[in-house]
Formats: sequence, structure tokens, C-alpha cells
Amino acid sequence: MPYDDFYIEPFPGMSGYFWYFPLGEKWAHIGAGDYNKQHIKATDDFLKKHGGKVVATKGRPIRLATPDRCKPYYSGKVVGVGESIGTVYALLGEGIIPSMQCVDIFLENMNDFKAYEKAVEKHYKVYAKVFNFVRAKIHKDFSFFKALPDFISIFRYMKKNEDRFGMDIKIADLMKVAKA
Repeated sequence: MPYDDFYIEPFPGMSGYFWYFPLGEKWAHIGAGDYNKQHIKATDDFLKKHGGKVVATKGRPIRLATPDRCKPYYSGKVVGVGESIGTVYALLGEGIIPSMQCVDIFLENMNDFKAYEKAVEKHYKVYAKVFNFVRAKIHKDFSFFKALPDFISIFRYMKKNEDRFGMDIKIADLMKVAKA
């Protein structure tokens, strides 16, 4: 086992990332997602370097349209919740916990859809900044000085939520991501 804890490595230009999650014993879940379609090469390179056997291969696109881009959240009695309204954290491609948080927001406001929409907007406000950061990196249109206010907001959000992300958030590490 090359790592005793989970490992995430962003691709150059923030176009995606490789992940490794140990499952115990001699098992791990590895994978990658990449806008530039380099994910297969990344997983193949990892297996060539560290060994291992592919037991199953799954592929799914992730939607990175943030909640501010997914309105309306409701129409009549049909209400969007979770990933259907963009609760995926674009920097990590992670949507399970944010979607569960969205369910809680919905349950608190299920009798007032306008209040639900307002609460979602407030809770996921930083997601638009993260999306813009990642999109600028992917499209090679990134300016650190233009992005500095959003970069600070993203850092503060991640630092405040270190326990939820399960990692120590250091500004130096986020700077490396910005320069990648």
C-alpha cells in the first residue's frame, strides 16, 4: 500500500485530480477525473508504479454547475435537492456531504420553497467562487491577482471546514494549486 491515508493529486491547470482511498488490508479505491481526459493515463501510471489489479472500472461525469447556476430549485411541488442543484465542491469534485447538507436545508424549509432557495444560496455562496477559480484554471484564463479576493474566501471556507474535508488546509498548499 503506497499510502496509509487518502491521497489527492490535482492535475496541472486544475482540470481534474487523481484520488487514492485505502480500504484496509490490501485494498484501495483509486480513480481520476479530468476535463482534458487524462484520467485513464493517471490511473494506469499509478498501477504501473505501485502495482495492483483492477477489480472494477466505473465512469461517471460530474456536474459542476453551482447552485447559483441551477435556478429555479423548484417548480410547483417538484424540488431539486443536492447534486441536482449543483452542490458539488468543484475544487475536489466532492458532492456527497454537501448534498446531505442540502437535504438538511430542505427539511428545515420544506414548507417554504423561497426560504429554501435563499438558505441554499447563502450556504453554497462560496461554491460559485470555487467554480470560477477552477474554470479559469482549466481555460488557462487564470490571473492570481484578479482571483485574490475569491482565493482568500476559498481558503477561509476550507480552513473553517477542515474537519469536514478531513485534511489540514494550508495556504501554501492552496497556493500550489493556484500555480499548477
